Amino acid sequence: MKKGSMISLEALVKLIPHLILTIAIMVVIGMFVYYLLYPPLTDPQKDFKRLTEDFEAVMKVETGGEFTIRSPMQAKALYTIFVYPKTDDVSEIPPRCKKQSCICIMEIKGGAPFETCKAYPDLKKCPGTDAPCGSQVCFANYIRITVDKDKPISIPITKQCNLIRIG
Repeated sequence: MKKGSMISLEALVKLIPHLILTIAIMVVIGMFVYYLLYPPLTDPQKDFKRLTEDFEAVMKVETGGEFTIRSPMQAKALYTIFVYPKTDDVSEIPPRCKKQSCICIMEIKGGAPFETCKAYPDLKKCPGTDAPCGSQVCFANYIRITVDKDKPISIPITKQCNLIRIG
């Protein structure tokens, strides 16, 4: 072997621990940044995510009859779920919803109320108690559901023709 090839092999052997250490540090930094950018969801936020996913699944169902999903709430904390249908009087809708129909959850974080909302711009309040089949999908009415700590419940989400009811 040439004299130079032994030196490069020796340098490579010395470089490997440094590469492993650098990669390990980059992984730890990446996990820290990910945790800062995407903090873990609280239990009420997990329930809210499940509720909105179930709600969107019910919205997509094409049925002339009645279809119901029961969305389980784990209830590991006290929180309240609100459903705000879009109406002509936008003063009833929280500013976070941007004047659209929305589903919100209010929980207490650090002693202060914290509200998370998801807007549904295509949904409006149904004109009456029924939505004729073939019309636009609409919310039944304003709804408020309080979930007590340690008392799990399941919230029914029902679609009858184009009328959607939560609770």
